Amino acid sequence: MKVKGDADFEYWAKMPKWNIHEAALLSLGKDPNYFEYNQIRYWNPSDLSIEYKRIKELVERSLYARCFGDSPNMILSKQVLPYKFSEWAHTNQIAFPEELAQRIDFYKEANRPKEEVTSPPVKDVKTRERETFLKIIIGMAVDCYGYDPSASRSTAIKDIQGALDRLGIQLSDDTIRQKLTEASEFFPVNLDS
Repeated sequence: MKVKGDADFEYWAKMPKWNIHEAALLSLGKDPNYFEYNQIRYWNPSDLSIEYKRIKELVERSLYARCFGDSPNMILSKQVLPYKFSEWAHTNQIAFPEELAQRIDFYKEANRPKEEVTSPPVKDVKTRERETFLKIIIGMAVDCYGYDPSASRSTAIKDIQGALDRLGIQLSDDTIRQKLTEASEFFPVNLDS
């Protein structure tokens, strides 16, 4: 039997996001539309108001600590995804209505953010950094050791291995050959143009 102010779990489980106020009240089984935020500030100390304020503070700090994910938009708007909040509450042993958790789980896939793929993927910094290193490697191998990327055999690999050995860097000739082959992709085919 519902009491005035109790949350409609079916309704709230369908929401794609909750703000901190909503999440704190829903964890207590209360309807955020019934208990306005401005009203709660003026409540006389009661078990409900004290618990609300404690949970709200935990949620807010956890949001800034990125416990609900890394989305800057969610952090700036002080919002959480219901399924992540439910998981967080369970992990942190915060009382959470079981019926609400089950309904959230039921709607989880429908409310999961969709990743839009509208443009080609942008290379991440690590990929660009790796390409830069490969370009440096092939440039030095060609200029300093006479490596020819188009030749089937090269004494440059043994020369590079010897130089690395003298510096205390142990690499096999196969590893050097493999990396030079990778780096050759970035070598201009015709140097005369």
